[in-house]
This record gives sequence, structure tokens and C-alpha cells, in this order.
Amino acid sequence: MGLSPYNYGLIAIMHIGKRFAEIRRETGLNQIEFAKIMGVSKNSYQDYERGATMPPAVLIIEMCQRFNKDANWLLLGKTHHSLASRLQTLLKIVETPSIIAELIGEKNASQIEKAFLGEADLDFKQLDAIANLWRIRPEWLKHGTGSVFSVDFMHDFAVQDAYKFLHSNAVRLLLIRSQSVGGELAIVYDHGKGNYITYFTTLRLTDQIGSGGMSSAARLSNACRYINIIDSSRLTSYLIDESDFSELVKGSMYVGKILIKNNKTNWHEDWWDENQFRNSSSMEYWNNYKTFCERVFRQFEYSDSLMTERERIIAGNWSPEY
Repeated sequence: MGLSPYNYGLIAIMHIGKRFAEIRRETGLNQIEFAKIMGVSKNSYQDYERGATMPPAVLIIEMCQRFNKDANWLLLGKTHHSLASRLQTLLKIVETPSIIAELIGEKNASQIEKAFLGEADLDFKQLDAIANLWRIRPEWLKHGTGSVFSVDFMHDFAVQDAYKFLHSNAVRLLLIRSQSVGGELAIVYDHGKGNYITYFTTLRLTDQIGSGGMSSAARLSNACRYINIIDSSRLTSYLIDESDFSELVKGSMYVGKILIKNNKTNWHEDWWDENQFRNSSSMEYWNNYKTFCERVFRQFEYSDSLMTERERIIAGNWSPEY
């Protein structure tokens, strides 16, 4: 006798739990730490991992978005279809096959063009080279697992991170805020030639956040101030459609395509400078923008370390040794 629908359901929940555990292990966190960042109790999370309870839909969605996982894989263990179809997906966001062939050092374009038509195979070394061109996930291209583009996770962005960025080979730092009420923020390192590294953060740029969120926003404001003083040309900001932001942090849409669809803004130049956001003629970039800026500015009154850091940045004598 085959398994009953009930038993199939139990098995499915157990497999979802195993994939939850796999994601957690990738972060290097234990169950208690992971439960905390996901906003659930330790006992509830442990039940999810051992397959005793079906995780709620809102948690599954957040897991996919935050850790760059495909919902089909998390729920069903299914991967994307054939290599040819994945290569066709790639064509919608990058270059023609002949250009790809040249960029990865092929002697001619014949094999690459045939592979895109499903008429030839590529070895793993060739697929790794193609993936490396645009930070496409090699696992997706080779095996069809997970999302198309890599998205890493970053808690917040402070002046120490700004210092590291300015001393890296990245061309620009892109601050990409969702136009949603939640004000979610992604940070993208632009390494030039269409190569982007994307981070989904816990930062929320909205007046709806609490004191902890405001502290993180204040650290980001010091980082923006520091970059602006050292080399303002390397910092850019965007406000993008909520659906585009969702595709970005899921790793489903190419960063370059999102930047073409959405206009640059200058909110990164104004929000940390009280002379700018308090100016009656300054822009209200999002709902209650100036209220948010004022709250971030007042946050420094509650933190001597943040205030000292800001003063050193303004004086030009901040260094990572402090």
C-alpha cells in the first residue's frame, strides 16, 4: 500500500525542515542565534527544523528573500529545468553568445552558440567562467538550484565598512532603498564591467523603526558622511519599485537591469546633513523622509561613541584604529 496524503505531508514538512537547517548551517549560526534573527522563538524554530511543524508562509518568504533561496527549492526541493533554458534566461539579462564566448576566452563562438540553442554541452569549467562574468551563482547555472544571482547578507553598514570600501577595488557603492513603507535597504558594490556584489541588510530607512533600528541608521549616516568627505563620486543612491527590490534581493534580477529601470536620486547626500534636510526647499524623497532624518540626527544625543565618531569624521581625523 502506498503512502497516504497525510504521510506525504509529514515527509514534505520534514524535508522543508532539513532545508531550513541547511540554510542555517550556511550562516554559521546555531539554532538559538538563527531563531533570534528570524524573529521566532527557539522552540518554534527547533520544531521547524526537525519537521514537527510546518513553518508559516511569512517565514518561508523571508527565508527566501534574506538568504537568496528559491521558493521551489525550499518547499519542494525542485530545481530549475534544462541547461539550455537557463542559458536562454541568461541571454535576457546579459550579452549575446558570441560575446560571452570571447569574454571567457573561447577560440570561437560555435560551441557556446550551440549550447544556448540546446545543441551542445558545456563543461563545468566553461559554465564557471560564464557565471563568474556577472556573479551568477555557479550552482544555478550548472545544476539549476537556487536563485540566478548571488545575494549575501549584511547586518548594517558602519564607517569601518565605508573605510574598507574606499580601499577596495570597487568602483561605486550603491545604496538601494525600496519604495515600500518598510524602507528596506540593499547595498551593492559595483566592480565595473557589469560585475555587482549585492547585500541584503537589516537596515530600514523609515520613521517607523525603533531605537535599535535608529542606531543602525545613525551608523550608516556616519558612513555616508565619511565617504562623501573622502570621495563623494563613489557613492550613489537609488529609490526603486518594491517589486524590483524583491527581485533584487531574491537574486532573480540583474542589478544592471534594475539600475536602467530606476532613476538615481540624491538622498544619500542629504539625509546625514542637518543643513540639507532641514532646508525648506529640500526634497521629501519618501513619506516622512525629513521626520526620519531628524530622528536619526537626534540619535547621536544618546550615544557618546557615535557622536565622537561623527566629530572625528568632520574634523578629518577618524581612522579605523579608533
